Amino acid sequence: KNTNIYYSKYIPIKFEAFKKNNLLAFAGIGDPESFFKLLKLNGLNIEKKYNFPDHYNYSLKELKDIINEAKDSNLKIVTTEKDYCRIKNLNLEQINYIPIKLEISEYKSFSNEGNPCTPTLWRGNALLVSTDSSCDAIKASNWRPLAPRSSGQ
Repeated sequence: KNTNIYYSKYIPIKFEAFKKNNLLAFAGIGDPESFFKLLKLNGLNIEKKYNFPDHYNYSLKELKDIINEAKDSNLKIVTTEKDYCRIKNLNLEQINYIPIKLEISEYKSFSNEGNPCTPTLWRGNALLVSTDSSCDAIKASNWRPLAPRSSGQ
């Protein structure tokens, strides 16, 4: 059987309000630099950035240190939606997130192959789709594999 290849790109949404500000960005994802690069490519000014390991368990002290540093430097704080979902229960209103969607070229053809919903993230070497679009989607039970990651991604 032939395998079709679909190209995709990440697109930040609801980020225009941050274009007026200098930012402190942090991310605990598999490739934090890709998040920072995406923000810069879309006209956001990152003055400071912090990389954390994937699935990092932020301490309240670390987050408060980030908040204090941003305040001292007059920076707005942004992070990934994934990281925000992991810390939202701490009610730290100074920390914002930028949602990102995955746009698949030739999506109509992709969806006609029986793919039930839009893939939303790579985990390890598998493309995963979410059955839940809320922050609860971060829970492993809401993800299922869709396709293996090729070495070119």
